Amino acid sequence: MAPERPAGVADVAELVGFGLYPEAARRLLRLSPDELKAAVRELAVSNPDGLVRLAVELAEDPAAFGRVLEGLRGSPNAAGILEALTQADLPKERLKEVRRELFRAGGRPAPRARAREAEADPVLRAFSTPVTLDRARELIILFRGAVGGLYILAFEIGPGGVDLSYRESVLSRLEAEVASLRRAAADADLELFELEPDEARDVLWNRRGGAGLSPAAAAWVERVGRPRQEFAEHPVYRLVNRSEVRFNPQYLAESDKVAADEPHLWHWFIPLRLLRDFVREARNLLGTQVLLDEDTQRRRWADLVGRAVRSLFDDRPEVRQTRVGALEDLALLYARAGRLLTARRILAAALALADHDQDPARIPLLGALVDAAVGASLPAQARSRAEELGLWVPAQEEVEAGEEPPDRTRGGLWLPRS
Repeated sequence: MAPERPAGVADVAELVGFGLYPEAARRLLRLSPDELKAAVRELAVSNPDGLVRLAVELAEDPAAFGRVLEGLRGSPNAAGILEALTQADLPKERLKEVRRELFRAGGRPAPRARAREAEADPVLRAFSTPVTLDRARELIILFRGAVGGLYILAFEIGPGGVDLSYRESVLSRLEAEVASLRRAAADADLELFELEPDEARDVLWNRRGGAGLSPAAAAWVERVGRPRQEFAEHPVYRLVNRSEVRFNPQYLAESDKVAADEPHLWHWFIPLRLLRDFVREARNLLGTQVLLDEDTQRRRWADLVGRAVRSLFDDRPEVRQTRVGALEDLALLYARAGRLLTARRILAAALALADHDQDPARIPLLGALVDAAVGASLPAQARSRAEELGLWVPAQEEVEAGEEPPDRTRGGLWLPRS
């Protein structure tokens, strides 16, 4: 005569049969170790799909989940149930346990189950030119091709969309190609910042400012793939502590020093087409024939710069959020380059701008960048007058704004078009 089935085991089997998995999980945890093992082995035969669902229900309890896996050992259906669990929505650590049990049960070997994780990343190096206020930039990816091939991909990201330039090389020339890119950046008066592969993917998939993809760019974005590690927030906050920046007012108060420490920054970051009206007004202010005392000129200059800052940074909420993202993008580049003080100061400005009650004109970094841009855009005579009055201080490496040569991509680097 077969031994009588314990009532607790029968209750669990019945609840699983009705699809009441949360209650079945609670009842299962009340059973003794032997009863739990009996319930698991019974369900493995009578309702394997239900056992999979029950195991998923227990995934947040590592001890209970482990007892279910132990109960499966020796069951003829163990491999099939474990195989199904590898496809379930389980926490990473639970998946590892399932794969180990599957290997022990003689199912698919554990290394094969981890093949995607172990696969070599085809993105070998990734670089970015400086980001602009509207998040335009050139993102350059060196991508491993087939049979020793190498692709140099330049994604040109701008307000009008994302285009692609690329050329082919060979893998053995990887370092030579990187050196060539750095020379091209220097010739184009640009700094080339290196990114982690997933940070570059994150730009293409999540942080391109809503710009659409050309057909060629779309095809390569798919081939490059999504980030293997998704970022819950902007990746710069993995390198710079948000709380440290937010609660240390010194970073915001000294953020205007970035404009002097990085004399090319205004030229990269602020598209001068957005300041044309203010540059015209500044010319009129400094070239007026009406005699104005110096204090009046200084007040009018400060008012002009403040209005220019607000026009760039205090537009509609979605535009303001784009500006915050651009500052975070910029901070990531400097953090990756090891210039952490600059990154913290830029982030302090970004966090201040994210507060919609904050007047952008009172954020020191923004005022300093706009001041530098307006001053450098003046004709020589007006610029000299601004310098005499102390309204504008030229950077040590003064940069003139001009049209990009026609043989360069929008981001500034020259790459032969395919």
